[in-house]
Amino acid sequence: MADAVGTQTETILNRALAYGHVSVGAQLLREGLVGSLIGEATGLLAGLTLSLWDGRSGMALVVALPLAITAVVATLVASVLPLGLARFGADPALASGPVATVLQDILSVAIYPSIATMVLHWYP
Repeated sequence: MADAVGTQTETILNRALAYGHVSVGAQLLREGLVGSLIGEATGLLAGLTLSLWDGRSGMALVVALPLAITAVVATLVASVLPLGLARFGADPALASGPVATVLQDILSVAIYPSIATMVLHWYP
């Protein structure tokens, strides 16, 4: 999920950087909102499906919340990395893909068990 959302963000951002100046604040806000909408939609759909299928609200939250949060984090990482590379004079298209994917994966792996631990503590 993180890679799919992040790759889309990187593509849009790298294209915008190629055409000229990009406002950092506007970019982070726009992509954060897009990531939030995608994450909320997929998280809600997955959570509702699991809740109906399994009947346990805690397990549905373990799936839904990390999906939603990971999508937002992925869009922000995918925005910050190319902007940072461009700011330092490096070509943002060269390193943003692989580096962003690794960072998104690491953050996703940290987010999922953290949220699962909290949710399952509240909903045993």
